[in-house]
Amino acid sequence: MRLAELAAREMSALPLEDALSLVTLYAAEQDSKYERAAARLLARIGNERPELRLTELQVAAAVLADLPNDPRRSEFLSNLLRSRGASAGIPKRTPKRAGHTAAGRGQDR
Repeated sequence: MRLAELAAREMSALPLEDALSLVTLYAAEQDSKYERAAARLLARIGNERPELRLTELQVAAAVLADLPNDPRRSEFLSNLLRSRGASAGIPKRTPKRAGHTAAGRGQDR
């Protein structure tokens, strides 16, 4: 694990996939750094992947929370990062009709 951390520090900006690998390693080793690293990764995913929907970020958060129980679940996150959720089993969002509010009253303010 020490070598992985040193390699990560040497890179000025760790790619998301590599950050996920490091978080997965922390989870598998039950390392105390896991919780903070997972939270930072989730924030990075939200910031660096603006095309992801809130539901996709919720799934990512749930998977990250469960990584200590099953580090193999990181494959799901890896697929999500590569495919933007298209093949990750997340239903596509249906577009809202113009002129309708969330309450469905058809009034824009």
